[in-house]
Order: sequence, then structure tokens, then C-alpha cells
Amino acid sequence: MNGRFWFLIGVLLSYACVRLLGQGDATIQDILENGTQSIQVGNLRYRADFAADEGWNSVYDQSHFFRVEQGSYLIEHDRREHPVRSIYRTESYADTIIVAKATQLSEDNNNGFGVICRADYQFNFTGYYFFISGDGFAQIFTYRQYIRTGLTDRIAVPIFNVGQNTNEIMAVCSNRYLALYVNGNLVAEAEDDTYSAGHVGLASTTYSIGTTINIAFNNFHVFSSYGGEGNFVPVLVNEIHHYEDDWQEIIGELEMMGAIPSGGELIFSDRSISGLSNAGSVFEPLHYRSSTIDLVFGGFLYITSMPETGVRCGFTSRYVVNNNYYAQSYFEISADLQEDMIVGYSVDETNEIITYETLPHDLQIGVPIHILYVLRGDRATIYIDGQLWISDMLIADFPGVHVFVLRGIETGGRCEGRDMFAYSIIDANAGLCEVITDSTVSQYRRASTAIEPINSLELNERVRVIAQTIGLDGSLWWQLENKNWVREDVVRVQGDCSNIAEVD
Repeated sequence: MNGRFWFLIGVLLSYACVRLLGQGDATIQDILENGTQSIQVGNLRYRADFAADEGWNSVYDQSHFFRVEQGSYLIEHDRREHPVRSIYRTESYADTIIVAKATQLSEDNNNGFGVICRADYQFNFTGYYFFISGDGFAQIFTYRQYIRTGLTDRIAVPIFNVGQNTNEIMAVCSNRYLALYVNGNLVAEAEDDTYSAGHVGLASTTYSIGTTINIAFNNFHVFSSYGGEGNFVPVLVNEIHHYEDDWQEIIGELEMMGAIPSGGELIFSDRSISGLSNAGSVFEPLHYRSSTIDLVFGGFLYITSMPETGVRCGFTSRYVVNNNYYAQSYFEISADLQEDMIVGYSVDETNEIITYETLPHDLQIGVPIHILYVLRGDRATIYIDGQLWISDMLIADFPGVHVFVLRGIETGGRCEGRDMFAYSIIDANAGLCEVITDSTVSQYRRASTAIEPINSLELNERVRVIAQTIGLDGSLWWQLENKNWVREDVVRVQGDCSNIAEVD
């Protein structure tokens, strides 16, 4: 029988034999409970319905057939031993859960096929492969220096639909943790740190001489994931190539290189501001509800005029004020045109400088410099015009807002910040939803303001969320790990809050 016939048969089998995980994130989360490590499913990052081939290869020659057809992606070839793959090139990811259906259309069962995470689309032998076979086996493997390395044994899968049939594959890539599920059942687990981020894809191979393998993939989903043993270890990137582009390109490059985990949240973008110096300092808040600890900040800085006594201006994050509105704690990068240097320093909660670093720089009036910094915990990594300036800089570990700062001894100095953005980095290791306070917030024993509050959360507190409900006032309420409730509109949330349990 021809391939077209088996394609139609495969589509029918896909509806008859396989439970669709895409029914909801809760279904995936339930299945993940079978693993040995605690993994949280995050937001849907990408879904391919294969109505068009945008972002995927489309190749047809005598030995290879990659093509979108009738809502599926077909890979047909006769290459033996080494997988033939198709990579979704549009976006890269770090920590993911990939779900896809795979229907075998060819007759020979001595094969392997499945999904890939963290691949480099420019190099074939990269990434993690989650393979099943027509004769009922499964394996997780990778490539190290172009050599295939099995991370698990080749495992017999009793719940496998063998032969010309449909199976659902779910692959977990979360920190060092890797897991393969077939038809909702855990079949293999491994740990490896060869690759931290990359592209997703599909692949297949045949192990028989002179045979062709033909696989139809559909219902391809990519979710973000959180958790897994082994802390996220950021890769130190020496150069940012897209630093002059918009924030999506910068964040995408940092994620692809493994400098930050995927799944963060934009705080603001495309902000511009200017200031005129006087005797003292001018602090202009960029965002009143952006109190975060782990973040990426970027923007262009111009000094457009300078008095004889000089002027210094720059960007500040984690800016905290005391009750008298004096700066109490912050991290700052500034340009000093008079001294021809860039200054970076951090002030702790006692208003004492804990770190002070300088970099000679040929600054000029009206010529922009691009500043980008990544703050994680008590460390900072700083880039100037796309080049790594300093890494592992000790900074104060406090949440705070973002500020444009201008300092001078006299009037006449002016500087500008343009195309500024701030991006919150989630805690990739915790897999938690947290509320963050930007002011004093009342807590209640129940989800209602009709009763008296029992106590308050103070400014810049972060508390884990364990449940949610809709109150009698129609508002969404979060239940905190201390069992108290806060209303959704008076706090911010950080992390993945899409799977928080709903209670009455």
C-alpha cells in the first residue's frame, strides 16, 4: 500500500488510540507527578498545527522528504543509523516540556523517531533526543563531540503501540533533568548538563539496510518548565550580538546562550527619559511597580551637554528608599564624561558602598553607549556596547524599582536614556508562583474584605502562592503559604502562576 493510504490510516489511529495531553496543563502536571523529580509545567510557548511550513524545513529530493501535509509534518528518508532531523528555527528555549504525536506510516519497525530539545540548528549532532521505535523500545540520547551517547539504556515499553500506529511522546528538559513519557507513562529519566538551551525539533532514523522510514508528526506543543535537580548555572556570555536591537532579540539571545532561564516577564520597554542637572542628584523612577531582584535591564545612554564641573548619569535598579525617601539600597551603572569612565557600584541597606568598579571609556557628548546588566541574587554581569565588562560583581540582594539618575554640581548638564527595558527573570529552580508587594498590603483569614484584616505584608515582600479562588466580590484572591489571603489587584505575581490550584 502507498504512503498516502498509510497517512490516512495513521490519522484515524491518532484519534482512536492516544489521549491528547493538550486537553489542559493540569493533565500534563498530573502525569509529571510520576517522575522522580518535582517538575512544574509552565505556559504554552509554541504550538504547531502544521497548517503551513513556516519555521520548519520543507525538502523534497530523491532520498529526503520533509513536508507539511494535511495538518501533520512528514519526515521520510532512507538514511541509516544517524537521525535526520527538522528544527524549528524561529525561537530557542532553555527549560521545556515538548508534547507531540508520532504516527509510523512505513512498514519496517527497526527504526527510531521522536522529538529534540536544546539543539543547535547549525550543527546536526547537538541537543537531546527522545526516541521511540516501531518495535516498542525507547531511549534518551545526546551527542558529545559528534559521538552519539546514550543517556539511558534502550528500554522496552509495554504500553507502546507498535508498528504502523500512533504514540504520544512527552519530553521534559528542565535544568539537568531529562524525562521521556510515552502515552502518558514514564519510561526513561536521565541527568545531563551538556546543553543548557537551544531549538526544538523532530527526527527519525532507520536501522535496516535498504529500507525507508516515514513518520507523521502532529499536535506539537512546547511548554515552559520549572524545577529539576541541579541549580540553573548561567553561561557567561562574552558578547551580546543583538544589543542594538529590541528587547525581544536581546532576551532571546541571552536565553539561547544559556545566560538566563526562559520563562521571564517583561516589566516595561521602549521607555525614554531626559534630565537636566542641578546641585545634587535627580532620580526619575521608570516604573513604580517593578520591584524585583533577578532581572535584565538595557538601554542607550546619551550625555548631551556638560557643564565645566562635569555630570554623571546612568541607570539604577533595586532602588529602595527609607521612610524619609532617601536612597537606602541600590545597584547603579553611570557614565562620567569628565573622567572618561563608566562606574558601577552597589549600596547596601545601611547606605554603605559594598562594591565600586570603574572602566576607562572614550565617552563623547551626544554619542550613545548601550548598557545592559543581568542581576541574579547578589551578583551582577554588565555589558557595555555588547561587550562583557564585568561578571560576578557583588551587589546588594534587595528588591527595588528602576530609576534614571543624573548627578551634577551645577546646572547645565543634560543626559538622556532611550529604548530602555526591564525584564524579570523567574526563579528557574523553584517552579513557584510568588506575590510581590509594592506597598503595604492587608492579609485576610478568608478571601473577603468584609472581615477585618489580620495583619499586613510590608513593602517588597515576596511570599509563595499555594491556591487561588474567586471571592464573593468577584475578585481573584491568592492564598499564601501562611494560609492567609490577599486580593490579586493589590500585589504582583512572579513565576508561573497558571497552574495554581483553585479552591472554594
